[in-house]
Amino acid sequence: MIVILYLTLIVIYATRGVEQGILFSNKGAGAFPWNEHIPIVIVRIGIPVSILLGVIIEDVRIVGFTILSFLPAFWFWHNMLYYYTRHKIDNNVYKDWWKAESTTSSSVSIKAMPFLYRVIGLVISLILITILIVIK
Repeated sequence: MIVILYLTLIVIYATRGVEQGILFSNKGAGAFPWNEHIPIVIVRIGIPVSILLGVIIEDVRIVGFTILSFLPAFWFWHNMLYYYTRHKIDNNVYKDWWKAESTTSSSVSIKAMPFLYRVIGLVISLILITILIVIK
């Protein structure tokens, strides 16, 4: 269950990056031929369902630690898919999509998490989740 919850969090927040990539692009909702509400619904349903299932199947402390161990990797998955989506919409922006760094964002967390820090967060997250799996 730990691995499933962890992977679910990756999918949810990577999807959130795609959603924001669409919404913050100049083309907005018309950026892709499919309905832009798909990633929004995935996130809205995925978060409570994954946490609820985790708590039903696992101990609350295990679920909590799994979520906490994911946090350092959040910016890696979210930002990577955000920059990738923006590049797919307009290939003149974020040409090195997974290594990209925003020059226009007003978000404090974006400015505080350049590419190197995102990779370090991913490594820390993978170490924490591995420790949890081994201990459990």
